[in-house]
Amino acid sequence: MKNAWLRWGLVFLWCSMIYYFTESPAFTGEHTASIIRYIVQKLQLKHVNNISDGFLSWNYIIRKLAHLSVFGMLAFLAWKAMYPRSSIVNYITSIFHFKKRRLQNTVFSAISSQKVTSFKQ
Repeated sequence: MKNAWLRWGLVFLWCSMIYYFTESPAFTGEHTASIIRYIVQKLQLKHVNNISDGFLSWNYIIRKLAHLSVFGMLAFLAWKAMYPRSSIVNYITSIFHFKKRRLQNTVFSAISSQKVTSFKQ
């Protein structure tokens, strides 16, 4: 029971951190673009020119990767809180095993229906 409170506490702590950083003016798109410009200037990367010009700019890519990692961690924490005894390796292999079994059943049913159809003709 104590571990369940800890796991759900981590989920809610992570949610509160996401909320804090969302509301913080330091994590706006303009501020992120200015940090990227500063890094590009310090490293003298003259070939990096598309920093904040919209879709597929460096600002867009970095912010989307940050969202992916932050919400991916939230999903992982929530999954571990709901299913504490399962491991990520077992989960991933069960997904692939299910897809493999489903593909095998689909191929088998397609082949068997083809044989039945050809046998009737």
